[in-house]
Amino acid sequence: MKLGKGFQGSAALFARMDDDDGFRGWDLCAQDGEFSTHLVHKWQNDAIKVSTTGKTWKTEQWQHVFVTYDGSGKAEGFKIFVDGKESKVKVEANTLKSTTKTETPMLVGQRKKSLMLNGAMLQDIRIYDRKLSAADVRRMALQEKAKALLAKPLAERKPKEKDELFDITADADPEVASLNAKAAGLEAEQKAIKDRGNVAHVMEDCFVKLQKKGALQCAYSVISNGHLSLPNR
Repeated sequence: MKLGKGFQGSAALFARMDDDDGFRGWDLCAQDGEFSTHLVHKWQNDAIKVSTTGKTWKTEQWQHVFVTYDGSGKAEGFKIFVDGKESKVKVEANTLKSTTKTETPMLVGQRKKSLMLNGAMLQDIRIYDRKLSAADVRRMALQEKAKALLAKPLAERKPKEKDELFDITADADPEVASLNAKAAGLEAEQKAIKDRGNVAHVMEDCFVKLQKKGALQCAYSVISNGHLSLPNR
């Protein structure tokens, strides 16, 4: 999609939503600098809304916007990707309990009666019957860029462009994908171990010889969970 110069406000990129029936249905919108998606039975007491953060949209340039949903009926099941990268999102509604099916047809550039899209261009709208992985979305977003980079003679490609091209092609390699998945699993396991443990700071780790009743003793001080443990004397 490409938003024109001076584009502002809110508009539906595409939607299947009935304004006359509590906004039942779903959509993908550009709203006040962000991209948002709704899944609604009746707005807003029985609905989901998730939006990007950080003024994600850009005017006068093409952007790839993609939403995935796991069918859970929860806002946490949504992810929004912009130019192949997962965006940070905020949940604005998470109360869906009922069906979102509607007789209203899917429309491009508006809901049934509202949020008409003007001053923008859309290209290559796709709907899948399965949830795509982050790697799938990234490849899709970058495939046109990859074509342009591959068309360049090797000697003319900048180091950054070579790295981008490697990342794109590596995503499609099953062995690399498997190794990346294993690395991600190990990182998650490491984080879980750290989260379970207690942090202990050694304040002084030297042995002090204490003379007590003719015997040598060793002592050291430790701060654990914010409390100072002093040696017995």
